[in-house]
Amino acid sequence: MLNVNRRPAKIGSSAAILGHPVRSLVAAARMVAEAGEVLAAGDIVFAGGGTAAVPMEAGQSILLEVEGLGHVAFNVGE
Repeated sequence: MLNVNRRPAKIGSSAAILGHPVRSLVAAARMVAEAGEVLAAGDIVFAGGGTAAVPMEAGQSILLEVEGLGHVAFNVGE
């Protein structure tokens, strides 16, 4: 869940990423292969966003909570 100024702004699911996060990994592997490269064991691959982007404004407080992973919080500077 993405909170902006202590209010829910977006609630998402990894199922929103091409229907399943593994599909985005397959798509990434194909794009990398087309460029003549490979994904190797230990490479870090981000699946994509579980929600649409939210514009940020100066002075906002942002908190992202990801079930099973934890959370990150920050304030948007002036």
